[in-house]
Amino acid sequence: MKSINITFLIPLLLLYFPFIALSDNRRGSLPAPISCSFDIPNSTKVRSIRPDSFPSNYAGTLANDRYSKRIAIVFSLCSEKNTKITLRIDNTNIDFNNGYLINDVTGSEASDNVTFQLIDDENNPIDLNQKNTFTKTIDESGTAYFNFFINYVKKDNLRAKPGYISSRITFIVEAKDQIVENDNEFAGVENRVL
Repeated sequence: MKSINITFLIPLLLLYFPFIALSDNRRGSLPAPISCSFDIPNSTKVRSIRPDSFPSNYAGTLANDRYSKRIAIVFSLCSEKNTKITLRIDNTNIDFNNGYLINDVTGSEASDNVTFQLIDDENNPIDLNQKNTFTKTIDESGTAYFNFFINYVKKDNLRAKPGYISSRITFIVEAKDQIVENDNEFAGVENRVL
């Protein structure tokens, strides 16, 4: 009889022990998730542009400033204050040849040599191959702001070619080594060269 009790007792302990260990680890070792409400525009329309709206035909030339469009990303009601929050642009949106945003339009409808470039709030073009991560501090009110601009940019030394341009930016947001989640993590930019 004793051997039967031991046989039943050992499997029960082995089944019970992992659940005890797992529940204790879940309660004490993981930090509380960080939450924020955030507003990222789903779509930003940029004015239609004419090929002669570029000061020159050289690669890297931005269109005149009047075509520049602001993209404001606002985080509010964050559960953590005085904490760094990082906004990273997913590499799938970046042209590895030049650091511009990829034109998602292809074929005969696409503008072959014009796309969009992200610009910082001091009006400096951003090479997304060099810098695609941006950090701010969540202030005492639980708020953080990221400001960017977007503008047309020439990809080669030829005259701007007519066609559609549509780019997508996927932002990945992190704070304290955790991804901050919200339903809205996409910003799209679109328009066309006439």
